[in-house]
Amino acid sequence: MGAAANQALWRYIRPTDPAVTIPVSLAAAILTTTDLTKINGTTLTGRDISLDLKALTDNSITGILKSLQEYLKCFNDATATQVVKSTLMTAGTITILHTVTALKTLHLKKLVIGMWGTTSGATCSIKVRNVGDTNQYTIAALKTGTTADGKTVPINFDMPIKIPAGYDIISDCNDYASGETFIHGWEE
Repeated sequence: MGAAANQALWRYIRPTDPAVTIPVSLAAAILTTTDLTKINGTTLTGRDISLDLKALTDNSITGILKSLQEYLKCFNDATATQVVKSTLMTAGTITILHTVTALKTLHLKKLVIGMWGTTSGATCSIKVRNVGDTNQYTIAALKTGTTADGKTVPINFDMPIKIPAGYDIISDCNDYASGETFIHGWEE
């Protein structure tokens, strides 16, 4: 903001300056002390804001409890079936790690992907593909740098990724890499 704009802004926030003429539309927007004691033009006074803060806190706690409830579902055998799978990936292959059961949804909460490459450009990934075997999206991927390399990455999802019935979670390595994957979640 240039000096002229700063000077003009300063004049608007100092309405007592006799050299400043405040436009009617701006004068109507200037708050008085009476306005400051009310919230958003309502009859609520400043002391009533505690109710708003309580509602915000209650909503935050509700959100945390909902996340915890979602996570704990994977341990409740009455409503959900745990899914814990791992597989080795060999170079140049696609491996189906898990196919979501018919009429269920997989709630993927955690995964670990590890890979070792024999040269630069080695890649391994975990993907989701639909019932027609078309890749929908990549959940995680690793790639070596300029030399042979090994990496392991654990990923925890705050909110589980929901994967529909019939979809596959696949592990995919190119010709220069091998690896291992692990997933944890639940179906319901």
